[in-house]
Amino acid sequence: MIRVSTFLLTLAVLTLGLGAPALVEAQVGSTIRAQVVDPEGKGIPDAELEFQYQGETRVPITKKAKTDKKGYFVRVGLKTGPWKIILTKEGFKPRITNTQVSGDARSDWDPIVMEPAPKATQSATSASEVQAMQEKQEEAKALGETYGKGLAAMQAGQYDEAQAFFQEVVAENPGVAPAHHNLGYLYMLKNDGPAAEEAFRKSIAAQPGTPDSYVALSTLMTADGRPQEAYDLLQGVSALLPDNGNFQFALGVAATNLGKDQDALTAFEKAASFEPPSVEAYYYLATLAVGRNETAVAVENLE
Repeated sequence: MIRVSTFLLTLAVLTLGLGAPALVEAQVGSTIRAQVVDPEGKGIPDAELEFQYQGETRVPITKKAKTDKKGYFVRVGLKTGPWKIILTKEGFKPRITNTQVSGDARSDWDPIVMEPAPKATQSATSASEVQAMQEKQEEAKALGETYGKGLAAMQAGQYDEAQAFFQEVVAENPGVAPAHHNLGYLYMLKNDGPAAEEAFRKSIAAQPGTPDSYVALSTLMTADGRPQEAYDLLQGVSALLPDNGNFQFALGVAATNLGKDQDALTAFEKAASFEPPSVEAYYYLATLAVGRNETAVAVENLE
């Protein structure tokens, strides 16, 4: 019998690559954790973050955070609704990020990249370039608002409305991978496997370096009775993607479904090594240990 973890059906944290301002989808949660990095992936210490609530409120709501020496920050207690996040650090370009927060769980984002500021010797930006940047920001803002409406509709269980909003986004900009991903999720809820697979593949094509749609597509393939395809998909890109706990967990499940216990063990051990650790990975590690008659190891993983 094929085993499919419901954990893999959860929407992953996604980043909307529209330039500034970018849109990041926060998975359900009012506690946000992420790392701020430079283009080479090195953590940026002492970067300042200002969280500005964009929803209706009697008085402005602003919260602040600062990254630690490794570039990580944690912001607890964010009110449900839309937020604008402004990141600043001397020597780097400011970055504006918009997110939709809901619920009361924890959300771990992919690293947020800040670009180095231009050198003082570089020529000033022309007026036409400034205007073009402003126009691009306005277009991104409008598209981000449509995307946010889609998220709100999806969280409210209004799936037809959410689908319409996300379809509007990809019609305007086919490169918005999170919108394709969310369409795939909605099609899965409607048991439309072919449409879901097409949407996840479009998400992968638009943002091939993000593991979330690979995980979702592999889950869909497994549920469709194609476990070998699911494993081959993940194994084929495992060396090309950055280390990610959800991806490694999905690879472990895919390997388990094919009886590849050693491959599964390696993947689950990697999944359990990330912060926050995957509780389900420990469960699978314990299950594999029982199969090897290593009771002590199994108990250790379950503690």
